[in-house]
Amino acid sequence: MHDATSDPTRWKEERWSLFKEPTVNSYRRFMSALKGHPKTTIVVSLLVLTIIFAERPYYQPFFPIITIYAPGLLLVLGIAYGLWRVLKRYSARYQALGGAIVFSTAVVLVLWGPGWHDYLAYYLRYGELRHEIVDLHKGQFYRTADDRSLPLEGVDGLIRDHVNDNELSSSPDFVRVGDTHGWTADIGPNYWWGQVTHDITEIIFINSTATSPDFSRRTPIVNSDGSKINFNIGENLRYSRNIENCVRRSFGPWRMLRYQPGNILRVKDDSGRWVYAVSLVRWSWNWSGFFPWPESGGVQIVPQDGPYSKPYEWAVVWPKHVFLGCGYWIPPEEVQKHAFLRGQNIVPYEASRFMAESNKFQAGFLGPTRFSRQGEVRIADSPEDLNLQPYVLKALPISGGNWKLYQWFGLQPYDKDKCGLAISFLVPADGIGLKYRYNHAANKEAPIGPSCVADKVRARQSEAYWANRKPAEPIPYVHDIADSNGNVAPRFTYKPVIVTQKVRKEGEPPQFIPGTPPDTWIVDAYRGFPVQVGSDPKKWDEQLREELGSVWAEKP
Repeated sequence: MHDATSDPTRWKEERWSLFKEPTVNSYRRFMSALKGHPKTTIVVSLLVLTIIFAERPYYQPFFPIITIYAPGLLLVLGIAYGLWRVLKRYSARYQALGGAIVFSTAVVLVLWGPGWHDYLAYYLRYGELRHEIVDLHKGQFYRTADDRSLPLEGVDGLIRDHVNDNELSSSPDFVRVGDTHGWTADIGPNYWWGQVTHDITEIIFINSTATSPDFSRRTPIVNSDGSKINFNIGENLRYSRNIENCVRRSFGPWRMLRYQPGNILRVKDDSGRWVYAVSLVRWSWNWSGFFPWPESGGVQIVPQDGPYSKPYEWAVVWPKHVFLGCGYWIPPEEVQKHAFLRGQNIVPYEASRFMAESNKFQAGFLGPTRFSRQGEVRIADSPEDLNLQPYVLKALPISGGNWKLYQWFGLQPYDKDKCGLAISFLVPADGIGLKYRYNHAANKEAPIGPSCVADKVRARQSEAYWANRKPAEPIPYVHDIADSNGNVAPRFTYKPVIVTQKVRKEGEPPQFIPGTPPDTWIVDAYRGFPVQVGSDPKKWDEQLREELGSVWAEKP
C-alpha cells in the first residue's frame, strides 16, 4: 500500500505569488469575453468614461488636496529614501539606522506633518506678502463710511422671516451695486423637486444703511433694462443646476488641480444685468514649488439664462451644464479691466484669512514657536458669531488709497486670555492694490480687540437678560469726530448690534433676528466705553460727541 507520507513533494510549500492560477484564469476569461463582444465592450467603456467625466465635480475637491500636500510629502519621502539607500550599503548597524530613519519619518508625517506643512506655507506666504503691505503710521489711521446698520445674522434672519414655506433664501453677501453698498441674496425653491426643475427668479437687495427694511411689498428686483431675472442655476439648486458644481465642471485639466470655488455673490455687470460672481481660490507657491497657499484665482461670471421649455432644457441646457459647466473665467490680472468688478467684494475669504494669519511671522521664522511667541497674532473669531472675520467695510486708508470695499481683520495676541487688538489688517476686497496694516502694538497703543466688545456691552446692561441675546458683529466704526474742545480726530470704535436667537428645533442651525429698530451700540476701542445710539446712522457721530466728547478731550 502506497504511503502518502513518503511523497517528498506533498508538504513542500509553493512559492508565493500575487497571480495565482485561479486569478490568472479569471483574468484570461474576462479578457476573452471582452474580445468576444467588442461592441458591448466599446459601449460599456464609453458609458463608464462618460459617467466618470460627468461626475467630476464630486471628486474634483480631492485634486487640490493632492496639489497642496503631495510636493512636500514627496520631498520628505525622497530625502528619507535617499538616506536609506546610502546607509543600507554599509553594515547591519547602518542598515538598522536607515530603517529607523524611514520609520521615524513616517511617524512624524502622520502626527505632525500637516502642522509643519501649514507652518512653512504661512511663512512663505508672508515672505511674498510683505512687499505688498503698507504699514500705516500713527497719524495715518483709516476711516470708514456707509457703515452697515445690520449684521449678517440680522439680515439673514429678516430675509428668512419674509419668505414663504416653499421658498429658500441664500446666505446674504455684502457687495457693491452701482454706487451703493448692501446685502444681496436670492430666493429659490425649498424642496427637492423644485430645486431640480425650477429657476431662480428673484434677488433681494438691502441697503447697507437700512435699519428696518420694508418687506410689506416684496417687489422682485429687475435688470436695468426692466427685464425679469432668471437663472437656471443657483446656490441652493441641485445636481448640475447647483452653481458650485456647475463652476467645477467648467474647470479645464490644469484648473481642476489648483482651483476651487469660493464666495458666491450676486452683482450687476457692466450692462446692468444681474450675474453670479463666484470667487475662485487658487493654490499657488513660490520658486521652491513646495508648500502652496491659497490666493485669489479670479472670478467665474455666470450670466442669466432662460427660461426655456422643458424639452429644450433637458435636451440642450442640461447636457451643456453637465459636460461644459457654466460661466466664463476672468483671471485676477484682468479684474481691473471690468468696471463692475473694481471695488467689488470678490477676494475669497479663505485666501484673505491666510494672508491675515501669515502676519504671525512678522518677527521672523521662529516668531510663532513655543519658546518665542514674538509677534504671533491670531484672527480672533467669536465661535458664536455667524459672520466670522473678515468684516467687509467701505474704508479709506490714509496713505494714498481710495474709498472702496476692504476686508478687515482684527488680529489679537496668541494668548487667548488677552483680548487687546495688536493689528488692524485691511485687504482690498477686489484684489487690486496694496494691503494696509496698522500695528497698534508697535505704535504703543492698546485698544480692545473685537473678541471682548460683547462683554463691554453686557457689563453696561448688566440687568438685561442675555440667555438668548448677544451683541453681534463688532465691526470697526472709524469717523472724524470732534471732542468737547472742538479737536477733530479719527475715533476708533466698534459697532455691535444686539440680535435675538430664534427658537428652533433641536439639531437645526441657530438663527438670529435684530430688533425693530435694531438695538445698536458703539464702543470706544481705547476706553471700552459703550454708547447706545439710535436708529438713524446720520446722528451717530453727534451722539458719540455728546457722550464721549469730554472724555476724548482729556489728555492721557
